[in-house]
Amino acid sequence: MTPKEKAKELLDKFSDNVSVYYTENSVPCMLNAPMIIKQRKKFALIIVDKIVKSLTNYGKDSNELQNMDREFNYWDKVKQEIEKL
Repeated sequence: MTPKEKAKELLDKFSDNVSVYYTENSVPCMLNAPMIIKQRKKFALIIVDKIVKSLTNYGKDSNELQNMDREFNYWDKVKQEIEKL
């Protein structure tokens, strides 16, 4: 899967989860389109950061960190694609 495809897939995973938010009084409010996109990007970027952190920890524990450039490069490109969308 290309970084662009993965970025779109991650954003799509949150499409149903960010259309409504609740105020302090528990009143549901609909988010507008730009707010939805912003929230979806925020969640997708959090996921990518968690993946990179997990890869880093795995690489340190397995002494393979120096061999993981391809994985880190891929997720960096995914992050860039998310920001472009």
